[in-house]
Amino acid sequence: RRPPGGGGEAPLMAVETRRAIRRQSSELWQQHQGVLSATPESSRIGELLLRAWDHGAFEQVRAEGAVTKDALNQFHVYLVRFWDNCGNRDAATGLKFVPGLSRKAFETILYRHASYMPRKDARHLLELFDNAAGCIYGMETESARAPT
Repeated sequence: RRPPGGGGEAPLMAVETRRAIRRQSSELWQQHQGVLSATPESSRIGELLLRAWDHGAFEQVRAEGAVTKDALNQFHVYLVRFWDNCGNRDAATGLKFVPGLSRKAFETILYRHASYMPRKDARHLLELFDNAAGCIYGMETESARAPT
C-alpha cells in the first residue's frame, strides 16, 4: 500500500509479516506439491520461490541499492499471491498472473538473495530462475506451446 497522499515508494513489509510469508511458503509447498505439479510452470516457480529463502536469505535481503522498496514489496506480493492460489493462476478465474515488477527487478532481487547463500546454492537458485523466468512472465502456458 502507498501512504496517504501518494508519492514515494511503498513502505517495506514488516519483518514479522515476511517471516509469516516464509512459514506459509514452506508449509504450502509441502502440502500442495501435488497441486503444483499439475502444471510444470507452477512447479518450477514454486521451487524457485521456496529456494530464494534458503540459508536465511529472506531475512537478510533489504531494500537498498538496486533493490527498491517498491520492487521488494511487489516481489512479496507475487509470492503471497502465488501461494494463496497454489500456483501462477488465479484460483477463482483460472487466469494467469504475473509479478508487478519487471523481469530485471525480479532477477536483481534473486541475485541479492543468492549473495547470502553458499556458491553452489546461489548458482542453483539462478539456474532455477533461468528455467522459470519464461513461465513467470510469459502469458502462454507450456501446454499451449507444446506441439500437437
